[in-house]
Amino acid sequence: MTVTLEQVKQYLRYAADETEQDGPLAGMIAAGQNWVERHTHKAFADYDAPEDIPAVMLQAVCIIAAMTDEERSGGGDGWKNVEWLLESYHRPAVA
Repeated sequence: MTVTLEQVKQYLRYAADETEQDGPLAGMIAAGQNWVERHTHKAFADYDAPEDIPAVMLQAVCIIAAMTDEERSGGGDGWKNVEWLLESYHRPAVA
């Protein structure tokens, strides 16, 4: 996992010692990364080093985790923002 729990907790403004949501947040991070990878058709592991991953892709994972944490449904208008953020990285699926 490239986006850390600590980064997402900071993004969500959770205290570092607040651990009650660590399990669900870790799942949201993994799901967010998976969504970004599927949307861009580029796995984070394909980059030579973690610092080579475009910041916009890492930011999208944080946003997805935040939306999911806030809504707990993973839906809403926030997804339009994530898709817009990644528009230049998007690679449509081949049918």
